[in-house]
Amino acid sequence: MSSKNNNIDISENLKRSSERTIILNVGGIKYETYASTLTEYPDTLLGTIFQDKNRAMLHPQTGNIYFFDRNGYAFRYIMEFYRTGKLLLSERDKDKVTFVTLDEIEKEIEYFRIPVTEGSDNDEYDDDDLMLDSQSNDKKKKNHNNPAPASVLIHKYAGAKVDQFINALEELIYEAMGCFEERIELKFFSNTSDVEAYWKEIEPALKFYYIMKPYGVIGYCILDKFSKEIQLYFESTMQSISFQSTQVIDELTPTGNYGNYYKISINIKDRYDKEDIIIHTRLANYRVS
Repeated sequence: MSSKNNNIDISENLKRSSERTIILNVGGIKYETYASTLTEYPDTLLGTIFQDKNRAMLHPQTGNIYFFDRNGYAFRYIMEFYRTGKLLLSERDKDKVTFVTLDEIEKEIEYFRIPVTEGSDNDEYDDDDLMLDSQSNDKKKKNHNNPAPASVLIHKYAGAKVDQFINALEELIYEAMGCFEERIELKFFSNTSDVEAYWKEIEPALKFYYIMKPYGVIGYCILDKFSKEIQLYFESTMQSISFQSTQVIDELTPTGNYGNYYKISINIKDRYDKEDIIIHTRLANYRVS
């Protein structure tokens, strides 16, 4: 961030230092903010409620605390929208035990009337931003009256995660080939505690499997929906391997409980013949018979 932007942020904070904060109690989880942060987006539910002209209609629990009977964990994404203008989605917060699904976030987006807008193919955004509302004031004005359904953006984000998962599997296969491996086997559990126990158990013995570690529960969700399509993709694009995805139901898991998981088994058909390999190395002209 430039010094100019830093100065703007500091100036904005000083301006607000005299403004009274409000506390949003969402499903028992409290978020503290300024009313002006919410009214910056007047067409949203909270932006409408906390406008000065509607103050007489507000009914706080006590003092400056306002209760909303909604999903308090998913609301943190809504709150970040008000603060940054973006929906910053992550598959799981490593510091929290609570996993929030994309469906839960979508419901809160729709309830709080967050005006997400569908970007064009040329829009730039990073993998952790669902981005949207607009990237500039001009775009805000252009899209302000035509918000895309939240589900469109959620589905785009979910699709991007599926592609990232496939890319990681491809990288894993290439790493295995580079290490002369003949077989890869991985498990993806539906339960966070099983995921953590599984990696704790096998990680010390792994070489390059760490590539798939970020895809814990999300890997299970992806395979649960797309395992057949993923298998067909790999068998069509990488004919030197066989790819199998199997769902295992109600089996003993690493935590000692019974649960479900997916097992991926990848067999590399090529047996790494010396002559086939050496022609692709610097040793091609130095063969010893």
